[in-house]
Amino acid sequence: LYNGYYSSSALLATSTLVTIDDLPWTVTVAPDVTTVQESTSAVTNSVTFTFATTGVPDGTQLRCWIEAVGTNSTFKGLDVYKDGDTWDSINAGSYYDITVNNNAATLKLHIVRDGKTEGDEQFKIVAKGATTGTTNITIAESPTVTITDHSIVGLNMTGKTFGPIRV
Repeated sequence: LYNGYYSSSALLATSTLVTIDDLPWTVTVAPDVTTVQESTSAVTNSVTFTFATTGVPDGTQLRCWIEAVGTNSTFKGLDVYKDGDTWDSINAGSYYDITVNNNAATLKLHIVRDGKTEGDEQFKIVAKGATTGTTNITIAESPTVTITDHSIVGLNMTGKTFGPIRV
């Protein structure tokens, strides 16, 4: 403790040794399935990501970015939505914030049936910090999840055109 901020300030007191115990913390993320289907009944059309942490304080937020896998992927963040939301209230920013408590958190995503046959699409979750200064730091990545999309809709369904048709 000095009596001023100049180099000529007098030393008034010193503290005992202070040790900062900066323990590292870890985050892992795992999906409950690695293949989901873009369909409406009797199939797995959602995926739950489980986050397991060590040393992460309760209440810590992680920002979970939804990213396409592969250079020719047709996957978009709008192809999934968070459990509890409806498709029309999805996050256009392609991320969701989750809160860690008791060293755990989950994020359940539902697959949007979009009416287009696109073939398989792949995505992953990339967890980053949710506060300024940490939003660019990747903390954890999930394994790749594949959406199988082999639906046939519209005129390809029966070989006939669906209406109404205006001529």
